[in-house]
Amino acid sequence: MNSVLASTTKAQVSGHQFLTRRVEHGVVLGDVRMISDPLGSRRRAVLFGLIGTAIIAAGSGALAIFAPAVDPGDASIIRTESGALYVRANDALHPVANEASARLVVGAPEAATKASASVLGGQQRGTPIGIVGAPGIIAPHPQPELQWSAVHDGDTVTVVAGTAPAPLLDDQGLLARVDSRMWVVTSAGRAELPPEDTPLGRSMRRRLNISVDTPVWEPPGQLLSAVKELPPYREVGGTLLETGGEYWLQQDSGLLPLSELQFDIARDLGLPVRSADPTELLRFPDAVRHVAELPLAPVVWQEPARVWVLGDGKVALGGETPPGVALAGMATASAFAGPSIGAVGVDTGHGVVLVTDYGTTHRVSTPIDAVALGIVEPKPAPWPILALLPEGAELSRSAALRTQG
Repeated sequence: MNSVLASTTKAQVSGHQFLTRRVEHGVVLGDVRMISDPLGSRRRAVLFGLIGTAIIAAGSGALAIFAPAVDPGDASIIRTESGALYVRANDALHPVANEASARLVVGAPEAATKASASVLGGQQRGTPIGIVGAPGIIAPHPQPELQWSAVHDGDTVTVVAGTAPAPLLDDQGLLARVDSRMWVVTSAGRAELPPEDTPLGRSMRRRLNISVDTPVWEPPGQLLSAVKELPPYREVGGTLLETGGEYWLQQDSGLLPLSELQFDIARDLGLPVRSADPTELLRFPDAVRHVAELPLAPVVWQEPARVWVLGDGKVALGGETPPGVALAGMATASAFAGPSIGAVGVDTGHGVVLVTDYGTTHRVSTPIDAVALGIVEPKPAPWPILALLPEGAELSRSAALRTQG
């Protein structure tokens, strides 16, 4: 007799699965009540764990293929992924303080090669070396030529590597005082004013309209020293000659032309005066000196609000004080405003100086050290202005090789 197998229903399959899980619960947990299904949670946890492991393994494999650990090879200057800087010296990798020290040790302006810390783990290490406080970033060659100046605004002195106002006009002047000494500052520079208790000092104050109401600029002494110094005013000797609106001083060496102001001051000092015919002047040679040490012309006294000392020793007024980096230490300058391009090498006429973008100067020991730092053609810069900044350690290879204590 033929028998026909009936198809299994969905309810039968579900019931069979339920009974199977119930048996599993009884074997594993000793509980067949099936109040909860902890084995199902465990199965799902195992499944998700396997999937996560597969993803991590695939990612690690991809990183190994597409982004392997960087090997610097025989590079002399190495920077790890964390930013740590090393320099190769004496067959060892030494932690080094900064880029300037690393270049001095190597003797060339090499760029740092990136490397993985894991690759460096098997290499011989040395003690930390370098010059603490030396520049960390040096501006690339060619470096820009900057316009250097210093601005005195209130109680602050800011050294500026950038644009500055135009200098004083010929008829403008400032009366300056440092300690007990007075100075006349004009477009030509500064000249010391004789004491007020001397005949020349009294005459000049009267002729130049200097009184207790005249505004006075009181800069730091080192800042005033950056202004070009002129010969001091002093009394002259001889005979004053007046020839129809022209003024001359007759001395043993010959005739010296005078301005009206110079003539008036010399007359105040008691020099004899006489009129002379123009033809009479032809009998005298010109004097050896060409300018008398007396003020040439009256000036209009300016208010000393925001006074600039320019790199060429002249003085300017006005403008805006650019925002700068505050300076620490005992330097005359209290701030530095310059481009944020890294340290810049300049030639002061007495050697090469590296000026950081945070306003510290570092003397470079030798021309060889300058080349190692990447300073090939340093642009000129006025030392009287740079001297206002705080000075850091001198940069030399011997100093860069010293072990940090």
